[in-house]
Amino acid sequence: MELTFSGGNGTPPAPMAFALDDMAQGFVRLCVETLGDEEAVAKAAEAEGLLVSITDSPVPEKAPKAKMVMAKGPGLVVTQTVQILAYGYTQCNVNYFPDALPEPEDVASALMTVLGRKPDNEADRFKKNGKPNKSFKPQWQITGDDGTVFALQFDVMKSNPYLIGNRVLFGLREVSENK
Repeated sequence: MELTFSGGNGTPPAPMAFALDDMAQGFVRLCVETLGDEEAVAKAAEAEGLLVSITDSPVPEKAPKAKMVMAKGPGLVVTQTVQILAYGYTQCNVNYFPDALPEPEDVASALMTVLGRKPDNEADRFKKNGKPNKSFKPQWQITGDDGTVFALQFDVMKSNPYLIGNRVLFGLREVSENK
């Protein structure tokens, strides 16, 4: 099986120019507003004009079978599943392949603007001694109507031998303590 998503072996989409606000708003429409629901993500991706397919999610041999929504468009790939490898929780990712990698601070600012609030872990940005926390990654949490908690994060990633293509990865993941 060859997957063409974050971490897959396939050829990434050709890089494109994306405005940071458009990337953040796209992530919110595709993953946050849908809470990573398979049918809702597929419908939202189709509404965005993306090519949607359903494939088997890579799971361990003894794990229950699961499906993965994959949606592709110019410069981006969207994936959604409730089971990947050994992890049984909902996740939805939007990988943008921009022609130039933005600074993480600029991505965080765009996401703060779209979400209308600072990250929930903002207090961790600085250490107790007042120095910047170098390992700080902004994270937001949202709660679905059923009480399920989801974490929202992003990562600006340079291409490497294991992850081909410069990308900005936005992710919504069910917080594992819910299960």
